[in-house]
Formats: sequence, structure tokens, C-alpha cells
Amino acid sequence: MQNSNPNSVHIFSVWKTFLIFLCSTSLVVFSGTQPVFSDEADSPQETVKTIEKIAPEITKETDRIDSIDFSGNTLEASSDENNSAKLKISIKDVSPQAKFIRDDTGIYVAESKTGDTNTVVQPTSTGVRIMTVIHDREAPDAYSYKVDVPKGTQLLKTEFGYKLDHNGEPYGTLLPEWALDANGKSVPTWYSWDKETLTQHVDLADPSITFPVVADPGWGYTYKYKINKTAEQAKRLLKRCFNCYFPVTGAPKNFPILGEYLKLRDKFFNFECRFAGERSSRGIFFFKFKATGRHVDGFGSRIKFVFMKIDNQQYLVVEAYVANNHMNNPIYRYKANETWQKFANNINGAR
Repeated sequence: MQNSNPNSVHIFSVWKTFLIFLCSTSLVVFSGTQPVFSDEADSPQETVKTIEKIAPEITKETDRIDSIDFSGNTLEASSDENNSAKLKISIKDVSPQAKFIRDDTGIYVAESKTGDTNTVVQPTSTGVRIMTVIHDREAPDAYSYKVDVPKGTQLLKTEFGYKLDHNGEPYGTLLPEWALDANGKSVPTWYSWDKETLTQHVDLADPSITFPVVADPGWGYTYKYKINKTAEQAKRLLKRCFNCYFPVTGAPKNFPILGEYLKLRDKFFNFECRFAGERSSRGIFFFKFKATGRHVDGFGSRIKFVFMKIDNQQYLVVEAYVANNHMNNPIYRYKANETWQKFANNINGAR
């Protein structure tokens, strides 16, 4: 599945049993002597500095309070403080005997089997980002990740990137793939998926590529809220009075129609957008917006509101892709979460 829009960022924001919103306080502590990194690969500190130089917005997304456990080349991330829901991802480019070292920034780094790349694991407020920093042209051009999802799970393209889907139920989301070289030039890259394994392919053949190659800082979020209404019930409420429940100033009373211009806003920001459609199917109802050029998130940003059942519980799931990296900060993410929690509360309080 080749994509002309390149990147090597993998963000797993996982739903169902494996929903990952990193909020536990457990940290990985390595005892004994730290492993020595080879001459070909950078130290953890140098690797993080490389990312900061090429894609400075990346490190700002690090969540220092995380619940990632490592066992060799396998990471296990928890979704809550009780560690009751976990997702396992095995990084095939890293040796099973490897150890991930936590940098002062809160980012974890391990050397690859070949020594000419570093694998970086970054906890974020909405999931786990896995990056590969490629140091030279002799490095591999494919990097694989075994994901602990049911057999038969598919990687499907969406308007936000990709989702992991098993028989119609989502198990995770990934942002679109991108990659940048040391001069900020895009490098062609794409995903493939086979037998529960995600592979990131990177085309390093262009002689003009300046190494190292690292990930672009595109970002997004996925939040999930329990509701006490079915998708059909939520749909009926919103169709009856949209702005009675949708909590953003400027929302119309009537449910929007395709292409409708919406002057959404708050005290500080312009959220101007157009209605991008709705759909109902098999107990799921969703609608979505696309940002205009005046939206604070930037042109090309998108957001989707999904009402659905996951493991016998009804949820409102909010997925967003934000083009403006300057908006990726704790205050903005907090306000987004607060706003969509209010949306869920409004639906829950309806009679």
C-alpha cells in the first residue's frame, strides 16, 4: 500500500481492549551497566538531539508520565492506572536482547540489530509513537512491527491515515506515513501489512538524500468517552437539535448538510470548517468536519465523531488530524479533551 505522502511516524491510538491513553505512572528502570552503542549508531542523547534538530515539534509531544514496559524488542503499553488493558508491539529491527534507554526527555532509544539505525519509542498523550532514525544509505529500507491484534486484522486507509480493523471493529489508528532527511526534504515511504505485522518501507535510493532520515512531526489525537445512548439514539438527538448537544459556539440548530459552512469558535480561536458528511451502519453513526484555511488547526485538518459500541459499552470516539504543529501543546490537548467530554455529557444527560 504505497503512499506518495511520506513519513516514518507510527502513532498507535488503540481502541477496544487495547485503548492506549498513557496515563499510568509506571516507568522503566534499567539496572546494571547500560549497553554500549556502536560507533555506527548514535547514543540515545544524540538520537534525541537529531530528532529535535530535524523535527523540533516532535519532542514537545512527549508524555513524561507513561506506562510502557519493555522486554527485549517488545514493548507493552497500558491504557490505565491499573494496567488492566495492554497492547504489545514487537520491533523486529531490534534484537530480543536489546535494552531501551530512557533519555532525559522521557523518550526511549535502542540500537538496531545492524547498528546503522536507532529505534525511538515516544510516549504521547494519545498513544505511542515509534520512530526509526536512519543514519546512512546502507541501512535497511524496511522496518517491521508485530502488533498483538487478532488474526485476520486488516490495515485500512481512512481520511485520517489508517486503522486496524477486525471484522468491522477498530483496534487502532495510525497517522499517515512521512519521512524527512537532514535538510527537511521528504523521503518516499509507505506501509504494508501482512499477518498482523506492520512494515514501514523507506526508499533511500535518491542520491540527494542527506542523512540522517527522521520522522516528520504531523500529529493527531483519538479520545474515547462512555455514553449511555446507542448510536441511533445519539443520531436522533443531534438531528432534532444539533446545537443543544454539540458544545462549540456557532453550531447550527439544524443538523448540518454536506458542504455547509460552519462558523465555529470559542473565546480565543477560530474553528471555521465545513461539514464533510455523515454515515450510519451496523450500530455506528458518525459525522465529520474539514477545516478551512482560517481554522486554528490549519487547512487540511479533520475531525470525526463516531458513536459506536465497543465490548458491550457505548462510546463517543473523537478522531482528529491537526495540520498545525504549533497547536500541539498540553493546554490545547486538555481543552480539546474537555470540550469533547462535555459533548458526551450533553448526550448522556438527554432524556
